[in-house]
Amino acid sequence: MIMVVLSIVLRFWQEQKNNIAVTELVKLVEDSVTVIRNGKEFDIPKSDLVPGDIVRLGGGHVVPADVVLVDTAGLYANQSMLTGENMSVLKSLSDGKVEPSSILEAKNICFSGTIIVSSSANALVVATGDGTPLLLYRLMSRHLHRLPIPKSCSKTRRNRV
Repeated sequence: MIMVVLSIVLRFWQEQKNNIAVTELVKLVEDSVTVIRNGKEFDIPKSDLVPGDIVRLGGGHVVPADVVLVDTAGLYANQSMLTGENMSVLKSLSDGKVEPSSILEAKNICFSGTIIVSSSANALVVATGDGTPLLLYRLMSRHLHRLPIPKSCSKTRRNRV
């Protein structure tokens, strides 16, 4: 009986220590972003970003929203969460013309969640939160398998399998 009580007390004590450690680690995680508004720099929470803000990006930062680069030189970004490729991609300024079929390959666009590998940039926020094309893509891919297959297609599939 003493062993059971001692085990419960030790387990409770260890869980409390772990909870405190996790809380301290969460405080260390960067949840703010540097923005330029009216020519002045501010550090604000990522949740306060709005389209039209200019954000500063640098090596090691996670892009907080979908952005278009407005000032950069030699910026490398890791888009593996989007493309599955582990190679960093060189980002640069462009004339702003992007073909809809190649939006992931656009040199002047970084999507929310992209990791900046090196260099720095200023970027214009174009979409945040629920307004990001990446979110739309995720929702579409999540529900795509639920769409019914037309009977004409299902016959073709059965014959090929």
